[in-house]
Amino acid sequence: MEANHLGNRIAVLLLDTSAYARLIPVSAVPLDDKKGTLSIPQVESWYPGAVSLELIAEVFDVSIHRTPVLPDSLPATVIAAAELLKKGYDD
Repeated sequence: MEANHLGNRIAVLLLDTSAYARLIPVSAVPLDDKKGTLSIPQVESWYPGAVSLELIAEVFDVSIHRTPVLPDSLPATVIAAAELLKKGYDD
């Protein structure tokens, strides 16, 4: 989760058990439909269509607090290296 994309708050919605039968495992989705998406195999699933409010059993309001990464620290070096690698793949 990148701070510049998600901020420090997200909502986690849990489906009611009555909706479980309609869930589609990621493994059943054609590869063409998954292009440009990030999925977590064996954990994540998709729901066909819009999810009505009646199917939401619980909502968690989550705040994420991160410790700032110091410029000359190991995490900063790893992040910089990953960005350079990504840039090389994007070219």
